[in-house]
Amino acid sequence: MHSTERLTRALRLFDELSDLASPECEARIDALRSEDPALADELAAMLAADATPEGPLERGADILAATMLGAAARELAAAAATEGRVGQVLGTFVLRRQLGVGGMGEVWLADREGGDFQQQVALKLLRRGAESADSLRRFGQERRILAELSHPNIARFIDGGIQDGQPWYAMTCVEGEPITDYARRQGLDVRRRVELMLPVCEAVAFAQSRLVVHRDLKPSNILVDSDGHPQLLDFGIAKLLDLPADASETATGLRALSPAYAAPEQVLGETISTATDVYALGIVLFELLTGRLPHDRRSASLETLAESVRLETTERPSLALRRQSDSTGSAMSISRQAREMSGELDLIVLTAMRREPERRYANAAALGEDLQRWLDGRPIAAQADTAGYRARKFVTRHRLAVGSASAVLLALIAGFGVALWQANVARNEAARAEAQAEAAREQTARVKRVKDFLMSIFLSEDPMRRASGTPLSLSEAYANTLQRIDAEFADDPALQADLLDDFGEIEAGRGDLPAAERLIERALAVAERAHGPDHPAVAESLLNLGVLASYRGHAVEGRARLERAVAILEPLADTEHESLAAALSGLSAVHHQEGRMDVVIDLSRRALAALEAAPKPDQRRLAVMRNNLALALFEEQRIEESESEVTQAIALTERVNGSDSANLAPMLEMLEQIRHAQGDLRAERETAERRLAIVRGAFPGDHEWVARAMGETGYFMARDGDIEAGETRIREAIAMYERLDDKRVFQVQRRFAIELAGRGDLEASRTQFDLALQNCDASRPKAVPCHTIRANRAEVMARLGEFEAALREADLAVAALREITGAHSELNQAREARAAALAGLGRESEALEEQSAALNSYRKLLPAEHPTVQRSEAKLARLQKKA
Repeated sequence: MHSTERLTRALRLFDELSDLASPECEARIDALRSEDPALADELAAMLAADATPEGPLERGADILAATMLGAAARELAAAAATEGRVGQVLGTFVLRRQLGVGGMGEVWLADREGGDFQQQVALKLLRRGAESADSLRRFGQERRILAELSHPNIARFIDGGIQDGQPWYAMTCVEGEPITDYARRQGLDVRRRVELMLPVCEAVAFAQSRLVVHRDLKPSNILVDSDGHPQLLDFGIAKLLDLPADASETATGLRALSPAYAAPEQVLGETISTATDVYALGIVLFELLTGRLPHDRRSASLETLAESVRLETTERPSLALRRQSDSTGSAMSISRQAREMSGELDLIVLTAMRREPERRYANAAALGEDLQRWLDGRPIAAQADTAGYRARKFVTRHRLAVGSASAVLLALIAGFGVALWQANVARNEAARAEAQAEAAREQTARVKRVKDFLMSIFLSEDPMRRASGTPLSLSEAYANTLQRIDAEFADDPALQADLLDDFGEIEAGRGDLPAAERLIERALAVAERAHGPDHPAVAESLLNLGVLASYRGHAVEGRARLERAVAILEPLADTEHESLAAALSGLSAVHHQEGRMDVVIDLSRRALAALEAAPKPDQRRLAVMRNNLALALFEEQRIEESESEVTQAIALTERVNGSDSANLAPMLEMLEQIRHAQGDLRAERETAERRLAIVRGAFPGDHEWVARAMGETGYFMARDGDIEAGETRIREAIAMYERLDDKRVFQVQRRFAIELAGRGDLEASRTQFDLALQNCDASRPKAVPCHTIRANRAEVMARLGEFEAALREADLAVAALREITGAHSELNQAREARAAALAGLGRESEALEEQSAALNSYRKLLPAEHPTVQRSEAKLARLQKKA
């Protein structure tokens, strides 16, 4: 509200309130306070002054200064002074417009006058009437500090001087908005808000490395420019740590601070250190994450502020956000953000805001490092450094390593979180410190017990450590350990069940599926006795058994196991995010085998949502799930949706693992199929070449991924006219497969056969198709690729004049592919082969019918200009001409 309007309203209300009885007057002020707290306070002061014998006007300037009258008078005087400054020249700068005014200074937008270039700056000058010795000292110190701080996230000092006794300096003009406003307007998620704080911490850390403490960090002094880069402003009350404290800074009433963001030591007049800025950064981070301040310090005098600081406590940011969702009703998105903050990020913020400076992060650099650790999924410094915590973090970051070189040991450690589920719940929910300590002791004892058990596997083969007899080999020691689980852990069935389940996973990794199933069945029985039928440990065993059953071809049994696991985990969705996601993914895989693509897509989306809801979801698993969803969407010909999912999966993997990660290979292969369906054959080949470069870098020797990528790119080279080089690469791929003794060579052999047929070498093409079908039947006899190879071979046979045999092969392929949901393109290839065989037998009308059906289907699946559509049109035209 404009000052004049505000003054008029205040005087009108004063007249009304002064005529009311005291209780009614107080009630009116209380009602006004909810609307305009500042105005209510000012009216209360005016009424209190009016109650004195001399009245407010007779008491003079002292009372007026505390009332609305005094405030308005000052505003009007300042406005007049401001208008008079426009156009004033300071140094080489012309004042254009006032940007802001503080306790001792004014900030103006100014232009450089003259010279061969234009420049806009923010020019700060000491306000008239504020030229006390203390103000002059602090203004000069701020100018010196800025001149020495050259950092990309600190507003840069440009020039300065003194004119007509008035000091001034110019700095970079930052056109931006407060960091909290920027985050809210952009709708940033939790990770992006944390990322936005990192350069702020770096800038403050840079200043602290120059022995400068800012002392006034708040959103209005941290502006985000149009490029999304935070800029640190206003070192007006900064302190140089190598200078002694000035008495004026600690005198009651003279300390310069922003109450809402001030550290306790600032309010209480205690020693200032780098931890002072850490506290303010913690407040800013709290507000950035929750949208509100952690404390209510408005309109407090220094005395009442000091008292509130001594008493105040800080709730966790995630809890503050949950309270906000309760009041606003936007529960779903806010609840997800709160879950992401819960735990480690809560701890980081609370550590930064601890009452005692020595218990905070030592400086801004330490805070920034912990935020980066949180983003990277590494152990944070604020977390208690327990063995279990570090083990969980190690497994999260190195899942591939867990599955290979350290499989036996690390797989057990990875599963240990479930084994300690009850201990974790007890510790997290304990109401008293003694209960927490007891839970910690129990966890420590369990960790030691499992560690000793694991070490005994390896010590058994050490003749220096074995008690007597011949040392066991590692394989023998491992087998002996399986027999010991029942006896040694009979007193702890929860841990016994978890170990049985983990060893079952190890057996599955070794390829002994029956042994794996036996162990996990035992784990399931023990878990049900220990926990009851609806516990996450029971769900984990059901999940493993369901996946094993479906992998062994027992889809009905697998589906039942997985459905039960999902039923257990869905009511626990707020805590069992990853387990629920895994169960839903396993169930979608079973339905995929049965061709129920609509169910597959629904389950895949639910799995993805479950994992995204985790406080810190495994980014690699998120990417894999998105790629799986892309595949299901692609098979349903929902190409645009499929492209969206796979590109997100690729971007996520690049951000987490880098642009040359081997994890990108299956995603890029999925993208190749999409580019082919879109008719962008150039992008298809470029994507394939990138995939080949990545897998070659990841797997320098012979590897199936390398061989497959070589075969793909070789085919694309030959297709695009570089036949000799393309065939050379294809043959290299086939040779690599043969060295690996890998029957999946059929994929490259099929590509090679198609390339040979395309340039008319039908006999060589037929030979490659024969080899491809032989290898495919040996490994995946009922899979779509085998039926497709049979269809492609049938068309070559028809071209060779083997019409009867070609028709038999084509009929077999058509019948098989009709039964498989999503095999649209493959069925079209079989129909075209059948059309070619029928035409050779003189059954032209039937041939035209088959070819037309294939072409119409292609036109629904692919763009009109797609080479596959054009080839199909050409085949139909030849048949029509012949008929």
